[in-house]
Amino acid sequence: MADDDTDELARLLEDAERKLGMGEVEPAARLLEEAGFLALDDDAPAPKRRLAALLAGLGDQRLSAGATPAAIESYRAALSLMSAVADGAPEEAAAQRERAFLRYRLGAAELAAGRREQALERFEVGTREIETLSEAAPEHPGYRRDLSASRSMLGDALTELGQRERALTAYRSALALAEEVDGAASEAAPAQLYMATLHRRIGALLEAAGETAAAIESVQRQAGVLESFRRLGAADAALQKELIEAYRRLARLAPGEAKGPLAAAIDVAQSLPPPGDPALAAALRLEMKALE
Repeated sequence: MADDDTDELARLLEDAERKLGMGEVEPAARLLEEAGFLALDDDAPAPKRRLAALLAGLGDQRLSAGATPAAIESYRAALSLMSAVADGAPEEAAAQRERAFLRYRLGAAELAAGRREQALERFEVGTREIETLSEAAPEHPGYRRDLSASRSMLGDALTELGQRERALTAYRSALALAEEVDGAASEAAPAQLYMATLHRRIGALLEAAGETAAAIESVQRQAGVLESFRRLGAADAALQKELIEAYRRLARLAPGEAKGPLAAAIDVAQSLPPPGDPALAAALRLEMKALE
């Protein structure tokens, strides 16, 4: 590539990044399209990698705006570029990882568009790529976390497709990996909340399948994590409401023992800002009264 073209490509990428930062999505898209033509003639991986990252960012903004078909187009272009980089450097783990996570972003957009089979294929391929990285460097906890996240996303896709057993297997594997890397009693807030989310998803699938005892165990573990955050003063209103719903689910799953979870839910409702949620607390009291 001539020096002038290299400079022009760099300028286009800088301008597109600035436009994206300002939320000017379509002007950025036009700049990135122009940059794409120049990048095809550039053998260096760095510009392709940067262009792929910007196209993925464009996809994120389009998806947030509800422009799902356009987001899919952006993610596909990003994945094509990143695949060229990764194929050209099979020994570079970072490039393989970036490609796998681009597959997940594309898969999530395809799932939102109702393209479930295509989305599932993206998640499955991405998961296999992360598995390869994890197997090659088992001492690397980051790849184990990546593998947990990838299996969780695979579980989401399988749930959407109604493949309950496979979804449960994926979620349980994701949870086991998370506990292995961060510890079931880890004090790291993001790790704990992630595990609570997995417990909730597992519990919901078990409840739908009528496996009540196993569902109760999962929801109890979810509630335990969220309750510990509340007692430490680290749970915002959204987390506290999630805790209330967990207690409500426990009451529904075990109606003979519902008073305890409902009493706990009332306690949480009374502690919600600004202070308390009187209407929610009253509704919970009615639920408890109906048990008498």
